[in-house]
Amino acid sequence: MAIRIPKIDAARCSGCGRCIAACHLRLFAFETHEWKKTSVLHDSERCSGCGKCAANCAIDAITMDQNPVSANPPPAEPACPAAVRFIPV
Repeated sequence: MAIRIPKIDAARCSGCGRCIAACHLRLFAFETHEWKKTSVLHDSERCSGCGKCAANCAIDAITMDQNPVSANPPPAEPACPAAVRFIPV
């Protein structure tokens, strides 16, 4: 089984941020290399493959590629880590 994940062409990316705004899972962020700001995908395992980022890219710097899905996906992060939970005494 494979899902489509976004692949960003950093040479084409203008750093406009449309993909960041389009991602409902908030998986994109800006990175700066020397003087150029580009968008990068973080935590691609969580990507749903909806394609909204590619559809909103005005300069076609994002393409949707196939990504094999592992049989054992990583466990979801808890909403509140145990280290910060309030435990009454």
